[in-house]
Amino acid sequence: MRLAPRCTVYLPVCAAAVIVSIAGADLPPNPSLRLVEPQTFDGFGETAVTDLNDLGLAVGRMAYSYTDDNGNGHTTVGSFDWLYHVEDQPTITGMGLFTNNRGDRVTVGSAVAGAVFTPGDGGPPSVIPPVDGHTFVLAAEINNNGMVVGTSGIFQIGILSAIAWSEATGTINLSDFVPNARTADYASDNGWIVGHRPSTDGSPIQGFVLDINTGDWMDLYRYFNPTAPAGMGRTEVSAVNDAGQVVGRTTTDGGLLRAFVWSEADGHQFIPSPSFGGDPAYVYANHINNDGVVVGEALTGGGWRAYAWKLGTGFLPLQATANGSGYVLAYAVRVNDRGEVAGIAAPAHAPWSANRGYLVAAEACPADLAEPFGSLNFFDLAAFLSLFQTGDPAADLAAPFGTLNFFDVSAYLAAYNAGCP
Repeated sequence: MRLAPRCTVYLPVCAAAVIVSIAGADLPPNPSLRLVEPQTFDGFGETAVTDLNDLGLAVGRMAYSYTDDNGNGHTTVGSFDWLYHVEDQPTITGMGLFTNNRGDRVTVGSAVAGAVFTPGDGGPPSVIPPVDGHTFVLAAEINNNGMVVGTSGIFQIGILSAIAWSEATGTINLSDFVPNARTADYASDNGWIVGHRPSTDGSPIQGFVLDINTGDWMDLYRYFNPTAPAGMGRTEVSAVNDAGQVVGRTTTDGGLLRAFVWSEADGHQFIPSPSFGGDPAYVYANHINNDGVVVGEALTGGGWRAYAWKLGTGFLPLQATANGSGYVLAYAVRVNDRGEVAGIAAPAHAPWSANRGYLVAAEACPADLAEPFGSLNFFDLAAFLSLFQTGDPAADLAAPFGTLNFFDVSAYLAAYNAGCP
């Protein structure tokens, strides 16, 4: 079957909405570890970075306990925004756990509240509507064109349907393309969607990849398990990039689970155990960028350890960025097209202590917006002007915040003239 994506009504702005074209990298130049500390608290405090875009915005979740002026204790959980190239620490906003290069945000939602989309241009938020007859939406990701994927359902009786939504198209029931599709977990910018459906033959989880533009799809469970008996084995899918490379975990004919990279053009490659050890059956592949860098985690004798890996290159020195920090990188959940990695770090010598969200990012250079990274030139100026002219929040660099004006241009020019470290 043909799975090559193209622009159609389902991608009304297609790749044109991506403001800055950013070339891929293995890991960023001079990578450094940034830990997310809870806001002022006493007692428990924990953070996690859940997503980041290519322009220096990370989002995540923060939980902390504190005592008010009257001596009453409180525990607060909220989502945060972090412009990590220009801010030391994030700000609680409540706008969502997923973002994109337009600065859009989306909340996960719940069986009660549903998922909320907040546009990056400052427009009003929208509640994402479920499929007709359903009662809630859970969002899983948003791509750079503003397409949200997730699940619509009826909580009381457990009916679920995979969906895609954008402001232009409204809610699309993906079960119209993939029979009995239950969850949609990730969408590339050019229309690849990965998700899961229950089997008709008793196998527990069937991962699929769909081209929303053509309606063509592939059952990756049967690709990896062509002769497995009914009810044996599973295939989990996590993410897909613009080249159609899918990452996840799978059995092969009902055997042990292995992390993989798959594409229609190149077939599949299993990801080996990292050099720091671990059972191949406990290697997870969570995300892949457009340069083919895969991030995830592996269970070792010392606990979970994050890794970064690329076909043809092998494992990248991700853990080394935590040396001397008192933490180990336990999980890696996202890698952007700069090669910057987001995830969760655990205390190195106190395994039951609170975790911290982390970023492995390039040394801050807020004026460096376009390739070639590490030097400032006309392309960086053009990238900023494009952000400014389209009203992108990434261009909002100076007070009064919330509006773009001469002060933002002046702040960018000052950063540009200061050069990169």
